[in-house]
Amino acid sequence: MIVRTHDYAFPSTNADGRGPRLHWQKGMFLQYKEHGEAMLELQGREFHIYTQAVYPEYFMNVLRQTLYKLIIDN
Repeated sequence: MIVRTHDYAFPSTNADGRGPRLHWQKGMFLQYKEHGEAMLELQGREFHIYTQAVYPEYFMNVLRQTLYKLIIDN
């Protein structure tokens, strides 16, 4: 999931998007322009997705479809 959502990875250094992305071994922060921000995190055997935006369902749906495709493809 981290690899598939890397385009949305939140930059950890500066606003222009250059530099390392903000992710760790079991999670990452994401940002999708004006559609909001999210945090993905693996906690034990559970995968958690948290979104925050004016309309968080849109970005959540993008992430849900990505996860569903990963499950179906395997």
